[in-house]
Amino acid sequence: MSSPKRFNESPNHFMVLDAVARGMKKIDSISKVTKLSKDEVQLIVNDLVNQKILIRNEKKGFFGNKKIELDIADTGMKILNTKKQELSEKSDRLQQLYETGDKSQVQSFMDSNRMWIPMMLFSGIMNMMFFASMMSFMGMA
Repeated sequence: MSSPKRFNESPNHFMVLDAVARGMKKIDSISKVTKLSKDEVQLIVNDLVNQKILIRNEKKGFFGNKKIELDIADTGMKILNTKKQELSEKSDRLQQLYETGDKSQVQSFMDSNRMWIPMMLFSGIMNMMFFASMMSFMGMA
């Protein structure tokens, strides 16, 4: 079982958590929307279930097959909302830096927050158009 600190530093864990919060209940659908491999999603789901952040429900399928569905626990929802608030503040800060036109500060911010950019884009905290114009501003388009 991973420590909560490691979980808090893993954007992929938060993307899986966000997908479940949006109603994705199966590994396949989570894998599709997050663009993570099914194996990676499975490992993350197991980790989140062990930490009691996600709830795994087994249901009987049509021909007696077991169907596994995922739900987010209250704790998971609180953690996700806290992280989204934190990322929203970071996104606002990045937008302020971008508007000042200081490339070195934008670059520095991007370098220190690089791993969270996919989560910010995935959850809609950062607008894709803003991200593209910022990359173009820094000559990385």
